[in-house]
Amino acid sequence: MILGSFSQAYANRSKALFEKANKKYNSKEYAIAASLYTKLIKDPNLSKQDKLTAYINGAACYYYNHDYKNALKWYALAIQHGAKEPIYYYKLAECLKMNGRYIEAIAKFEEYQKMVPDDPNTAVMIEGCKLAIE
Repeated sequence: MILGSFSQAYANRSKALFEKANKKYNSKEYAIAASLYTKLIKDPNLSKQDKLTAYINGAACYYYNHDYKNALKWYALAIQHGAKEPIYYYKLAECLKMNGRYIEAIAKFEEYQKMVPDDPNTAVMIEGCKLAIE
């Protein structure tokens, strides 16, 4: 009985921390939210869906704070953990580009282009990467 109560209390604490992180994210307090998401992804009691949300929102926090190195890591983890929306592939490619990893960025932009063939920005981004390599 005591173990069950402890487990429930820990789960409630995790949920409260998740809600606090989301509140900070929604109010554009990205540095604070990123710190909270970092704690959350280590929590074994966090549901798979909440963990995915933490990865996606954490990636966005780093991206909006122009920390493209960490944003790259977090977008890759988000995709690895089930993020399927094309925008995450685009953001990952942007982060690769911002980190000077142009060949990898081109590959990711091309992957995104297959998902969203009508996006005119993709060709521009690929061309930018090619020019940076020259």
